[in-house]
Amino acid sequence: MQLNPVLPLTAFMDVGSSTSLSRVMDMEEYRGTRFYAEWAAPQRFHDVVVTVLAKSASAMGMFGVTRLEDEGLAGESEIRRMELVSPHIRRAVTIARLFDGVRAQDAALNATFDAMSDAVWLLDAAGVVLFANAASRVLTEDNGPVTNAGERFAFRDSVAAESLNAALRGIGNGGPVGEFPVSTPDGRPFIAYLVSLAPKGRLAPASGAACALFMRPVVADEMPPMQALAQLYGLTPREFQVLTGLLQFGGVPEVARNFGLSATTVRSHLQSIFDKTGVRSQSDLARLAASSLPPVVSR
Repeated sequence: MQLNPVLPLTAFMDVGSSTSLSRVMDMEEYRGTRFYAEWAAPQRFHDVVVTVLAKSASAMGMFGVTRLEDEGLAGESEIRRMELVSPHIRRAVTIARLFDGVRAQDAALNATFDAMSDAVWLLDAAGVVLFANAASRVLTEDNGPVTNAGERFAFRDSVAAESLNAALRGIGNGGPVGEFPVSTPDGRPFIAYLVSLAPKGRLAPASGAACALFMRPVVADEMPPMQALAQLYGLTPREFQVLTGLLQFGGVPEVARNFGLSATTVRSHLQSIFDKTGVRSQSDLARLAASSLPPVVSR
């Protein structure tokens, strides 16, 4: 289709403004265009009233109402009516875009959770399941650790179920995360982590997702996270001791006092840790260590 000759003439209109084809272009000139001959005339399109819905550096959105040959050209009353409805059309388009954005974010979030090997549930303050990822659905099968009865999340293990209820009550009162073991009827061990989604120091919301529950099987030969970190960077046993001491006690004097080392020795090992890990401060070292821990840790 040839370029619509109207578009260049409306490019300088402001958002929300309205006009008609017959106002911005000579109609005899318009009827001489290929656009009119091949597209408008076969459909008996005679005039159009348009309003600009949105504009950007790369795009322009418009809404138009066509008039047929037997309806004549658009007048002031038709343009005025378009000016009255234009704000409502723009509002509807804005709302539709917001919904499209929410749907896109929702799809991306679902895909992210489904790609995780750990089971994930989003629960409200009463423990009702609002979302479950792909890995979690396997755990509701026969002899799995989770029951599939009703909307409320429940463990088959009565001890784990009581631990979960207690953690949910704590989250409802602005409490910290919970961490507890879970067993299955066939004896397979799991570990569950519950974390509040409410801002720190605030109560969990009465509706919507109040907490996230992560769950994974316990692997007997799985390397502890901090040990894996030490192996990754080639830390010696003494350097690893200093690293864990810094995370536990907080400073060089405290590490020296608790491990019976001199402050000079601790600083020497600390510098070696800096060199091997590529960090330059204790705070950066703490962040590096935190990145090796599970997604939720107890406090």
